[in-house]
Amino acid sequence: FDFDNFKFIPQTPIIYDSIKSDLIFHSLNFEDFNKFCEELDILSLNKIKNNHDLSGGELIRYSLLKNLFLFKDYDLILDEPTTGLDKKNYSKIIELILKISKYKKIIIITHEKIFEDCENLIVYKATNEKINES
Repeated sequence: FDFDNFKFIPQTPIIYDSIKSDLIFHSLNFEDFNKFCEELDILSLNKIKNNHDLSGGELIRYSLLKNLFLFKDYDLILDEPTTGLDKKNYSKIIELILKISKYKKIIIITHEKIFEDCENLIVYKATNEKINES
C-alpha cells in the first residue's frame, strides 16, 4: 500500500481568517472553487462572507471540498468526517464522500458504521480495527 499518494484531512477544519483569505492562502481562485462546489451541488459560497457565516456542517463540507480541490491528484485520509454534524449535514457529507469515492481511494477513520459497505473505501474504526476494504 503506497501512502505517498494520500493527503490527510483532519477532523477539525483549519481555516485562515475568512473563506476568501483561506483560498488565497492556498493559491486557489474563489470563482473556480465556487464553481467546483456548485457543480458537485454540495455547497454554495456566494452568500458566505467569512467563516463565521458557516454552520459546523458547512465548515466541514468547505474543508473537505477545499482539500479535494487542492489535492485533485491525491487520494484522501479522512479523520472522523461526520463527527458532531446534524442529520442534514451528516447526509451531505456522506453523499460527498460517496461521490468522491467513485474516482479516488479514501481511507476513513471513524466510529460510524454507515461506511462499512461502501465501495472504494477503506474504513478503520477509531480503535484501529479495519472493518472493510473494497
